[in-house]
Amino acid sequence: MNTQTKDIEANILNCLLYDRQGINELAAFLAPHHFSNSIHKAVAECIWNLFDDGGKIDILTVKQTLQKKGYFSVFKYEEITACLEAVSKSFSNDVWKDAHILIQEAIRRDVVALANTVNEMAYSEMGDAQSVLDFYEQGLLEIAAANIHHDADIISKILPEAVKAFKTHSTVLPTGIKKIDDIIVGLSPGELTIIAARPSTGKSAFALNIAKKFAASIRRIPVAIFSLEMTANQLVNRLLSEETGIDLSSFTSGKLNDVDWHRLVTTNIASAPIYIDDTPALPVFELRARVRRMIAELGVGLVIIDYLQLLNPGTKKFQNREQQISFISRMLKVMCKSFNIPIIALSQLTRDLESRTDKRPKLYDLRESGSLEQHADMVWLMYRPELYGIEYDDEGNSTKDTTEVIIGKNRNGNIGTAVLQFKPSVMRFT
Repeated sequence: MNTQTKDIEANILNCLLYDRQGINELAAFLAPHHFSNSIHKAVAECIWNLFDDGGKIDILTVKQTLQKKGYFSVFKYEEITACLEAVSKSFSNDVWKDAHILIQEAIRRDVVALANTVNEMAYSEMGDAQSVLDFYEQGLLEIAAANIHHDADIISKILPEAVKAFKTHSTVLPTGIKKIDDIIVGLSPGELTIIAARPSTGKSAFALNIAKKFAASIRRIPVAIFSLEMTANQLVNRLLSEETGIDLSSFTSGKLNDVDWHRLVTTNIASAPIYIDDTPALPVFELRARVRRMIAELGVGLVIIDYLQLLNPGTKKFQNREQQISFISRMLKVMCKSFNIPIIALSQLTRDLESRTDKRPKLYDLRESGSLEQHADMVWLMYRPELYGIEYDDEGNSTKDTTEVIIGKNRNGNIGTAVLQFKPSVMRFT
């Protein structure tokens, strides 16, 4: 550590020790890990602890805290005393500039350390290239997260924009499915929506319906679909079937009559801005990188992931599957906020509901449920009575081709149930 850095750290510690308002403001974005001198870092940790506890902060209490935490066995008494004496004599006319320099140097140290580790991994025989990339991106995210600082805005500054958005609904993106929009209005940027169902319920087809309506709307919002289960060809066949009304079986068999061919060649779906990525077992950090590129290059405004449990958490080690899913769902929520777009992630429901008399899904039926429900802004649960041999509902109405979309959680709006008609032959919800 050079002399300038040492002096800057001493100046900041002096401010933290003797200026209560200073620590109130500096503590909002400065942290002990930003200090490079080991004794300075220990002193900073003690100051932060005293600050959090609301106790008195001065040289004496800091020295007592250092002793209580065992730092006198790590450093020599003379070293600690000399350090605190130097700090007490330090002074800066611009501690905010010093703090900025300190943070910048800390970031550089962390990036260099990460780069050195990645360099060693890249030239070693351990791990594949993808693992190195995962480790590198994860490390950069952690460095960025540890140094993010946003100034708080008083409500008077935020309110005009909020009122403007309220009047124009400019931030809300309708799904295009009226019965759904009647409940939720639409999807908002920065929100994570989980659509969960048992297999063969039609969740992939439902998500494709939303994607097509987004892309074919007046606003023509580009949509990115990450399909980890089906191929791009299978998705395109489903889109074509829904758009043209041609039975999906005709696409799979290749048997199209003249009328079908005419419908096919006259459809406009090919011009819709829908981008499909069918990379299997896509690592979540690679997903983030691809979404970032697609937003920058293609203007993507909606991301659909089919389905969440097939994402690869990367090289990070987890004790169990629940921790993996928690990590993935948290990363998806971070992506929503970072990129300010809505993300729809499909999810499986646990098979436990099959053993119940009432097959209608609940929030606790989410597979690895705790984290998904926590991180999601909205949770939609899909239910098809026909799959369980139920021909009539409680009021005696036919359940043929009906699908219930249960809005089980909506952090910013209403909950409720939309009963849709689903034609499996053409993968269409109405």
